[in-house]
Amino acid sequence: MNLDKALKSILKTYWGFPDFRENQLNIISASAMGRDVFAVLATGSGKSLCYQIPGLYRSGLVLVISPLIALMKDQIEGLKKRNIKAAGLMSGQSYRDQDIILDNCIYGNTKFLFVSPERLKSSLFKERITKTNLALIAVDEAHCISEWGHDFRPEYRQISELRILFKEIPFIALTATAKPEVRNDIISNLHLIDPFTYYGSPLRKNISYQIDNTQNKRSKLISIIKKNPTDSRIVYVGTRKLAMALNQYANHHGLKTAAYHGGMNQKLREKIIEKWTKNETPTIFATKAFGMGIDKPDVREVIHFELPETLEAFVQESGRAGRDGKESFAILLYDKSNISKVSKKIDELFPEVDYIKNIYVKLGMFNNVASGQILHKKFPLKLDTFCSKYTLSKFKVSAALKVLQREGYIQLNQSFHNPSKVQLDEFATKRMLKNKRYSDKMKSFIKLLLRSYEGIFLKKVIIDEQTLATKFNVKKAKVTEAIEWLVRYEVAKYDRTHEGSIFSFLGTNYRGEKIRINAHKINLEKQNYIDRLNALFEFIQTDRCRQEVISKYFGFNNENDCGICDNCIKNKSSVNLVNVELEILKKISLNINNIEDLISSFSNQLRPEVIEKLSYLSSERRVIVEGKNVFLNGQ
Repeated sequence: MNLDKALKSILKTYWGFPDFRENQLNIISASAMGRDVFAVLATGSGKSLCYQIPGLYRSGLVLVISPLIALMKDQIEGLKKRNIKAAGLMSGQSYRDQDIILDNCIYGNTKFLFVSPERLKSSLFKERITKTNLALIAVDEAHCISEWGHDFRPEYRQISELRILFKEIPFIALTATAKPEVRNDIISNLHLIDPFTYYGSPLRKNISYQIDNTQNKRSKLISIIKKNPTDSRIVYVGTRKLAMALNQYANHHGLKTAAYHGGMNQKLREKIIEKWTKNETPTIFATKAFGMGIDKPDVREVIHFELPETLEAFVQESGRAGRDGKESFAILLYDKSNISKVSKKIDELFPEVDYIKNIYVKLGMFNNVASGQILHKKFPLKLDTFCSKYTLSKFKVSAALKVLQREGYIQLNQSFHNPSKVQLDEFATKRMLKNKRYSDKMKSFIKLLLRSYEGIFLKKVIIDEQTLATKFNVKKAKVTEAIEWLVRYEVAKYDRTHEGSIFSFLGTNYRGEKIRINAHKINLEKQNYIDRLNALFEFIQTDRCRQEVISKYFGFNNENDCGICDNCIKNKSSVNLVNVELEILKKISLNINNIEDLISSFSNQLRPEVIEKLSYLSSERRVIVEGKNVFLNGQ
């Protein structure tokens, strides 16, 4: 059996599809033959099959690196349903659990192993993965590798170390969106050798992009949903709190909707997805992770209630609509104040060099440290107190401190980069909340944790003990005691940070004028961020075809207007309104004389104008109306 037939046989056996989508086979064949591959495929184009099928074709374990636990779980479950053995190394698992999973990989009981990039640093993983019969390394959401990408994850830069360990093992890197500079960065960082590349356009021809500038987004949202209340849709929001508030608002207006977020227990999440999948609850309010790994073909609308982070994010999330190829809509609601708020954050994200130097000097002043050599001495870093004393923005100071560490002037301890984290066991938490033996105060504290931190059942989330203490009206020490009590009863896992952050000057406390900061790197990072924001703003504010703007941003030439975005429809209508009189006369001359037929030959948007123009032409005696028919005067 030749390669193409073998790959199609795998597709048919496990997925039931008779043939591949356009361009899939070339990508899959190259990977199956052992060649490095990098492919950019629009959301909904079947990226997962591009590593799953060559993985099944090749003999050995497939290592899949993926950024999100929820996405990994979806992929693992999808493979298991097809009787393909898959497992994942995830946070929250015990050392013993991970040991068993890796044992199964070594002794041939697992075909696909999913890991997060952070897991690559684990000594257990590094020791055991070299003992497996590795067939393929797949990097999902590969844009996370690039510093110039929209979702940069520093941990992704470590993936290249696997190339040193496994020189002969082919890589396949996949993403839905990547600008030309991001593509080059991915290939370079992963050290892909003569890779087969495929750069598909991010455009989805069946999606109509629409921007709605409104000062009352809630009211507008309800009116959109009410137009087609039974259509399947996703409404993306920024927070769990907003998802729940909008769901309540929509329910109040008699709409069948649900909120979905990581704080819900597993059974409730599954129930909500099942009802949404069956269209019993057509509309879901959710944060951006929802939809990854869920292949629902008939989603008619994806609505962004708030500004997306980037144009890439908007295109990727919107691509969850219309996977069945039918007309669908990607709608963004915004008001002009949204843009000004986002723009104001730029200076805080990227402090000026003089500001960074000033923070360095103030660190010494704050801790009474004279300039000169300092050997191995650590100092407390109480950020709130520091910022309060000098009337500084905590957010901007944090950005400056990270630059100072990167430039080698200070060392921040782990508590600065790794604050306290907590994860609750879903079933133990439910049991405790129902058990009358435990105090109402402890139950109230648990409920506060659930309200405050989305996804606390799924992974360890960053917490702030002082914030919790303020909300619960107790001292900070009481919060720590309460969490440690939950740990003892196996309800929680707690990574407690050091009591306050600490820092050290690296060898010397320099005078301000001696500090050398790489302004060029900061300016490059800032400009990259501004460019991405401007691309998003251009997309929002343009009067050109929106698909054309997207296409140009991702390095493609799209000569023809899409004809279906709000701007194309508006521009087409404005041209047609000018020429509608001539068009009426032309059609009558072609013997379209029945008035109803004549009117219906125009688009819905133009019909009111057609009726008005017919009345005008009749009053001017340029046309004659006889019963249900109309004729040119003199015809």
